[in-house]
Amino acid sequence: MPTNPSVHQLAESLPGSWRLEASNVPFWTRGRATGPRYHYGVASANPLVISETIEFDAADGRHRLIKGKSRFVRGEFVWRGEGLRKPVATRWSVAGTSPERGLLVVRFAKTVVMAAGLNVLVRDDVETLEARSAVANHAGQLGISLEEFATLNWNL
Repeated sequence: MPTNPSVHQLAESLPGSWRLEASNVPFWTRGRATGPRYHYGVASANPLVISETIEFDAADGRHRLIKGKSRFVRGEFVWRGEGLRKPVATRWSVAGTSPERGLLVVRFAKTVVMAAGLNVLVRDDVETLEARSAVANHAGQLGISLEEFATLNWNL
């Protein structure tokens, strides 16, 4: 997928379940959460709204869910949480995907509640053994600089 994917390309490639394989986002790299998975669905096609559920195991051993919706606005998504997280907003975009759409790189913008960073997601039905080398070999195509690649934590 190109670095500036169309709304149609996003609606086709995002839905499904994804495992977080690498990140430089402090929430994931500080070790307070393990086994993160992202589940995306299309809540609305026009305008594009993506439903999102993030599940993980917290440091206290409890299984946690974060739910929200992301609206596509001027080339990026604006995420709003549900329930108590409704006032929380973050901004993110798709930096790139692999040609077979099994690998997804998400770029987060710095906001009041979120540090700028990257997540590397792998679709649930895709093997992850080669994810690191695939990202290293195609970093530019995936919208990642070599400096950013060096900051990724692959031990989530």
